[in-house]
Amino acid sequence: MVVNGGTCRQKILRVILAKEELEPEFDFKAVGDMTDGFSGSDLKNLCISAAYMPIREIIEQEKVRTTTRPRHDTHTTHGADV
Repeated sequence: MVVNGGTCRQKILRVILAKEELEPEFDFKAVGDMTDGFSGSDLKNLCISAAYMPIREIIEQEKVRTTTRPRHDTHTTHGADV
């Protein structure tokens, strides 16, 4: 069932996020307005996905960091003829 009205979605978001630490300037109205056509379940899934976003970003950054790190070849011959 789709939740009609940004104000209703704002209230649902406030309930879903009641125990979460949010930025002081978190804009429930903006999110409520952007999620026109979302059900309560959609809003909950959106919040869960958003919570995992920083973890995904950290993992991606680590992947980039480890693949761009210069490799140190431990099998050098240091001037010996090969």
